[in-house]
Amino acid sequence: MVRYSAHGNHSRNNQRAVLRSDMAAYNTSNYVGQNSRRPKSHRTRNIVIVVIVVLIVALACSGVALAMSAKEAKADANVLMDQGKTLVTQLKEGDKAGATQTATELSATAKKLNDNVGSPLWAAATLIPVYGGDVAQVRTIASVADTLCASAITPLINALPAEGLSGSVVEGGGNVEAVESMLAPLGAEYATIHECAERVAKMGDSHIDQLKEPVQTVKGMVGTLDTVSEYASELSHLLPGMLGADGEPAHYLVVAANNAEPRSIGGMAGSFGIMTVEDGKMSMGDFVGIETAPRPDDGEAALPLTDEETRIFGERVGQDMRDVGYIPNFPRVAELQKAIWESSGNTEVDGIVTLDPVFLQRILALTGGVTTSDGTVVDGTNAAQVLMNDVYLRFGDENEIQDAFFADVASQALDQILDNLGDVDLAKLLEVINNSLDDRRFYIWMANPEEEAIVAKLGAAGLTSTSETDPVAGIYFGAASGAKSFWYLDTDVQVSDGRKNADGSMSYDVTVTFTNTLTDEEASTMSWYITGEAAIKRSVSDMHLDVYLYAPAGGSISNMQTDGYFFDSGYFRDSWHTQPGDDPMTKASYNGIEVWYGVTGINGDSSTTISYTVTTSPKASAPLQIDMTPVANETL
Repeated sequence: MVRYSAHGNHSRNNQRAVLRSDMAAYNTSNYVGQNSRRPKSHRTRNIVIVVIVVLIVALACSGVALAMSAKEAKADANVLMDQGKTLVTQLKEGDKAGATQTATELSATAKKLNDNVGSPLWAAATLIPVYGGDVAQVRTIASVADTLCASAITPLINALPAEGLSGSVVEGGGNVEAVESMLAPLGAEYATIHECAERVAKMGDSHIDQLKEPVQTVKGMVGTLDTVSEYASELSHLLPGMLGADGEPAHYLVVAANNAEPRSIGGMAGSFGIMTVEDGKMSMGDFVGIETAPRPDDGEAALPLTDEETRIFGERVGQDMRDVGYIPNFPRVAELQKAIWESSGNTEVDGIVTLDPVFLQRILALTGGVTTSDGTVVDGTNAAQVLMNDVYLRFGDENEIQDAFFADVASQALDQILDNLGDVDLAKLLEVINNSLDDRRFYIWMANPEEEAIVAKLGAAGLTSTSETDPVAGIYFGAASGAKSFWYLDTDVQVSDGRKNADGSMSYDVTVTFTNTLTDEEASTMSWYITGEAAIKRSVSDMHLDVYLYAPAGGSISNMQTDGYFFDSGYFRDSWHTQPGDDPMTKASYNGIEVWYGVTGINGDSSTTISYTVTTSPKASAPLQIDMTPVANETL
């Protein structure tokens, strides 16, 4: 059962055991037939004894040699690690000269280590039962380290700007020329890097505790290097245009989302600003709030919607910037948002970047916080709480004050981020970005198809899965009525172990529980802006959710069971909203994927639970994964 919730000497001992068992093979019976009746001569016996002694000495010497070799290998490995740490420090501090020297030393140590563990003695040690695999891992890592030092690390460092790695990120944006120069050697060596990545990926689990963490670290690092290297040449070609370095500035719509009123992709689009990028340097324009969110004047969708989209998500996704996010596939969301934005007379944009308060808080923890005009400190410890809950408790239903506050925070925060990028630890920045991409708190979309393709390859596009081999089931939800009470929403998902079916597919039992932690007593003291005032409310704390359950590509959903209150088709007669059927959950299809959807109401201190079976495609070769709308109140 898997749960997803929001809220040294050892080797030598084994070697002695193997040597004793190997020695047993040299018993005298292997040299003199047991059925021979002829008396053994002393000479023959002496020869046998000599042979045995020689073998014992040879094996003992081999054991000693391997033990000594292992000690030397361990020493080299420790030196390699120390040199690696020194190299990272030098790169962070901009010491290119020191980094170049360390890289040379690192390469020499890696070669020495590889030559050592590549000897026949180490090859023989891979035959040791159980732990032979760990020896093989050491040999693979040594070989990969040797290859990558020569093919990737040294050329990459030689391509760095004079101020080192920090020179790739400068005040106000990126150093396009520096990034391009670093991408070139990585792209040129892709075949070698990919071969190393494949070798590392095939390494099994370690049995020796000291190896477990390093092996996983190596797998992750080499895998990331492989991905970057694969697209490095393509990215270096497209980067100038994406960063406004080809003679034309690029304009991006930055959308600040608010998970206190969720949409499938994360949060409702709450405020909007234009970021201009010219020769890598970024500048932010003023933000506008949701009350000025554009909508087509003629009441028609800015782009044609499919019948499936109208039925499952409602006409709202084609007409209101705030509501397009009910569709969980971000490229389609961004395409519609661009059309709505531009059809309302706004600046044409080359792409859209969406971020939420949790992502903002993670970034501010690196760059430092801001202080708003009313004295509120928003930083890496409280941004999510302030922007998704405190602001509504403070300002109630005063929309204009709220909008001004959000715009103030967004403008200052992004200026703070851009002004301090050059001082940020690049490794930590990449970690924040990767984590935020994984949990749907940060998206990028490019209007240029070639640029969008590279964004998708790098995992930043916010796509819903279409892979049958790597099955992903989606659990997406959005506010079915206007309210900011979803700060108080908790989710819990449980997935059983898979069951193999006759056709090769796998079936998993999935249970998702939505809990409203807000009580009637608490809600009665809050502004209607938080709790909402929809006619369908059954209590002051009642919370309404559109729920969309996606089957994996080529798979299906069955055995649907619900426990909670659901609205039927009588409550939503117009086509603006999701159109539920008479059953709690309705089966449909969206772009060839089976989808079940419904609208649930959850009173305060209560839950809605949905249980169902997910069956994968017979082509599935990996365990089922869950992709889910992030909640607002999540531990960072």
